[in-house]
This record gives sequence, structure tokens and C-alpha cells, in this order.
Amino acid sequence: TAVTSPQSLAIGETKNFTFNVTAPGSTPDGTEVNLDFTATGGTSNQYSEIETYQIIVGFVPEYCESAANYSGDTEIDEVIFGDDIINNTAGDCATYTDFTNLIAEVTQDETYAMSITLGTCGGNYTKAAKVYVDWNRDGDFEDSEEEVYVSESSSSTATYTFDVNIPEDAHLGDLRLRIVCIETSTPTSIASCGTYSWGETEDYTLYV
Repeated sequence: TAVTSPQSLAIGETKNFTFNVTAPGSTPDGTEVNLDFTATGGTSNQYSEIETYQIIVGFVPEYCESAANYSGDTEIDEVIFGDDIINNTAGDCATYTDFTNLIAEVTQDETYAMSITLGTCGGNYTKAAKVYVDWNRDGDFEDSEEEVYVSESSSSTATYTFDVNIPEDAHLGDLRLRIVCIETSTPTSIASCGTYSWGETEDYTLYV
């Protein structure tokens, strides 16, 4: 709580007030908090007004775009992460979907089961996927261990199950999980950013 010293204002006059707000060091980046501002005046404090503002603690990363150019054929049918995320979107035929409202809670230095099912909205073509997590929350998927899985390629609907190990130094708070599925016979060529002809990208959230 920060309180200013009393200030005298004439009718129609305005003044600016500056406050320093310090979050506890244990507050995870990305935490949304309310900042309540109360102004009280009058000879007996008979006038008062309260306004609430929402602020986000810490650095909020902006991620590169990733999407297919066409919404037919290859897609991500289902994503399962631990017990928290079970998302079946078979037949939705999207190029990119923001599922960051779907959150899996995880703990540093623990391991979680994940599965992805790659399917189709139309024809069956050879496809593969990569899974990324921005462990240090710096806004990219280029750092060590941030490419967490590479699937095999398949010309039919296929489900891949694997473990995701949460690094002991993973950043606390919300982390971006990205799945990129494209039509290719070379899974290693899949990139976390950019456009591609056929497939789908989906983003999720891990909360450490």
C-alpha cells in the first residue's frame, strides 16, 4: 500500500502522482494482479473514488507466428498432456489455433506423459510434428532442450506418446508449449516459426 501526503487542489486543477509498486520476488512472471487506486477529498473526506487497473508482473514474451497456408488435409487431431489437457479437435480443419487457455500444471524436475494424434481433414499425406516449450520464457524456442519431441513421419493417422521432462531450472509461471504439424517426409526440417503449405500449429500453456 502506498499513500501520498495530502495535496490541496483548486477547482479544475489536476496533479500527477507517482507510485512505486514492488511485487514479491517469488511472484511468477505473467501473474495478473489488480492495482486499486483510491482518491479521497473534501474537508471531512466525504468524497471518494476508486479505480482498478490490471497489470502483469514481469516480462511478457511475444511469439513468432506459425501457421499453414491451407486448412485442408493434414491437421492435429488430439493433444493430451498429463491429466490437465485433453483436447480433441478432429475435423476442425484449422491452420493455427490458440489454445493457451488450456493449462497443464507442472513441477520442476518432474516428468509428464504427452501424446499427439496427427490426422487429416481430407486426403492422407505424409506428415510429422515437432513439440516445443519455451523453458526460459524468453519468447522463442531456440534454446537448449526447447525442442522436446520430433515425431516420425506417417502417411496415415498416427498417435505418438512420449515423456516431457520439466527442467529443474524451468522458469516459474506460464510457459508456451507449441506443436507444429506439417506435411513432410523429413521431420527434422520442421521449424517453430513461419508458414508452410499444409498442416496445423497449436499453442498451449504449461504452468510451472
